Amino acid sequence: MHQVIELHFDDATEQQLFELIEKLRSAGLDESKAIPGVRPHITLASSEGRQLDSIQSQLTNLFSRFHPIAVQLSTVGLFPKSNGNLVMYLGPAANLSLCGWHSELFRLLDSEGTKCFDFTRPELAVFHSTLSHDLPKTKLRDAVDIAISRLPILGRVTRVVVVEYLPAREKIAFELDGDA
Repeated sequence: MHQVIELHFDDATEQQLFELIEKLRSAGLDESKAIPGVRPHITLASSEGRQLDSIQSQLTNLFSRFHPIAVQLSTVGLFPKSNGNLVMYLGPAANLSLCGWHSELFRLLDSEGTKCFDFTRPELAVFHSTLSHDLPKTKLRDAVDIAISRLPILGRVTRVVVVEYLPAREKIAFELDGDA
């Protein structure tokens, strides 16, 4: 089991992403199964076990300073998997607010001694919203064509959520106030 700090999108953006994910699945371009409760998101941090439970009040205090931000999902990217397939994602355009939040969060996590997976640390993180968890390389062109046809996706990040996996279960959800 592990916990993830995720940024969730406004309803309209989330719906566009769910539709794109479903289009890829229905075209046979993703060999993974849908995980109940998982929503389109951008990961800020991920830790093993229940380490985030002990700093819930500090996280709530930090998140209370965040406000909704506009995001533009404008790139298609890939991560290799050990089985030879790929993870396909949409990446947001550079965003100072997103980078600032990430740095602030890790200052807090480091000061509290919370251990996170290296791939989510500021010096290594690739902000992204996953579209396909298991894309065969032979189907890459078709999948990229479908994803590119929907770009850019303009939206807003409106929630910060601590999610426990598996199964996916929201532990803390913080609605962001204000305008993007």
